[in-house]
Amino acid sequence: MTREFLIGMIWLVLIATFLAYAVYYTSLRLFPVAKVSAAIYLSPPVTMVWAWMLFSEPLTVAMFVGLAVTFIGVWMTSRSE
Repeated sequence: MTREFLIGMIWLVLIATFLAYAVYYTSLRLFPVAKVSAAIYLSPPVTMVWAWMLFSEPLTVAMFVGLAVTFIGVWMTSRSE
């Protein structure tokens, strides 16, 4: 076990899992299910940005098109009627 491995596991377990579930279930108490469910679709764009920031993954035009489509879809689902 290396130091980097332990830091990665702590990040994965504490931040990416427990914090994400805590935010999700807290959101379910505060907002309608349809709005919270739509927010789950923001996971791929967030992952794209994290990969760019942490691993210098290249960003392509197709990724930005997907990002725009995702944001528009979440916005359409979340807006008040």
